Amino acid sequence: MARLLEMFGLRGKAKGPHTDDALKSVAVADAYALSSRNALMIIDVREASEWNKTGRPQGSVGISLGDPDFEMKLLEAVGGDFEKPIAVSCQAGPRAAKAAKKARAAGHHDVAVIEGCFTAWEQAGLPIDYPPF
Repeated sequence: MARLLEMFGLRGKAKGPHTDDALKSVAVADAYALSSRNALMIIDVREASEWNKTGRPQGSVGISLGDPDFEMKLLEAVGGDFEKPIAVSCQAGPRAAKAAKKARAAGHHDVAVIEGCFTAWEQAGLPIDYPPF
């Protein structure tokens, strides 16, 4: 599994919070393939009102970036495992980048932004979960 994650550039060597500012990214098709194998947790950081209109990437967990408990909910979503690879999505990218930085600052080691986020997910015709979640 670690080799698969390395192929997609999601397995870092750092053992503490990241100090570089470069964000990793993952293509939507790769994010879908990895999440389908439970090798990656997709976090949708849009607002609940957005999820309720458009749905979320299949199997993703919704945690709004604006939630004051964002870090705690993220930790709960990955079962307390700071090593669990995470791919972050919003509608188009800016919020996902902020959330990825926030996750790394909180100690998560393998964090990437899904390229094109939910817009690209929809355009690729990938599966979507609709409410109720």
